[in-house]
Amino acid sequence: MSSKSYADKVNDSKLMLAGLKQNADRMAKRGLDTTFIANYEAVHGNVRTLDNEQEKLKAEVKTKTEQLEKECQAMDALYAEAKKTVKLEMEQSRWKEFGIQDTK
Repeated sequence: MSSKSYADKVNDSKLMLAGLKQNADRMAKRGLDTTFIANYEAVHGNVRTLDNEQEKLKAEVKTKTEQLEKECQAMDALYAEAKKTVKLEMEQSRWKEFGIQDTK
């Protein structure tokens, strides 16, 4: 598995493509013709697009995670209040119907 980041790979390919284009005649002699370069450019473009989309999704996940954590905190506070009230109002033998496993 490669240790390079996507950004490094994209940059390496950008430089490679620039070099291939500048030396197209010499590279064509070895099989790296305009069709190869065009295909490489298309794949490089797809990788850049997908990487950008992935970064956007990562930001969205971070935002959703923050929202989830905030709502979980609110839920925990409501649960704690409800649990305390149930324990004060209901006899211990009925706590299990509320999901309370405490013995006291």
